[in-house]
Amino acid sequence: VNLFTLAGGIDVDAASNFNEDVTFQCASGTIVFDKSANDLTFSDSVKARFGDSNDLTIFHDGSNSHIEDAGTGSLLIKGDGVSIGASSGEFYFRGFENGASSLRFDNSQKLVTLSNGGLVYKRYRYRSFKNMLKSI
Repeated sequence: VNLFTLAGGIDVDAASNFNEDVTFQCASGTIVFDKSANDLTFSDSVKARFGDSNDLTIFHDGSNSHIEDAGTGSLLIKGDGVSIGASSGEFYFRGFENGASSLRFDNSQKLVTLSNGGLVYKRYRYRSFKNMLKSI
């Protein structure tokens, strides 16, 4: 093992194994690998970046969570079933491969796609009946 002690830390020139938790000190926070929890924890405003040009960034600013895609192409979310919802368990959107997709309000379906079209629950709001007919 090539291990060198420097004034600002250590320099390891080989593969390293850590048997306990590892903490990385950042300019404004920490990143901790917790061995027993088997997770990597980022403090508020410390960003996880992916891609050669930092195309994808994920972080929490203390109030809001952010997923930012600044690269070329699209941000793709894939799965046999995709749901977007609140931490309470309510869903805003649900979609299923080769099946229906639905938009929800207060966890109640309002717009659903079907193989032969779609369903809208309750009522629309249009300025006139003429405008409603144009949209159908």
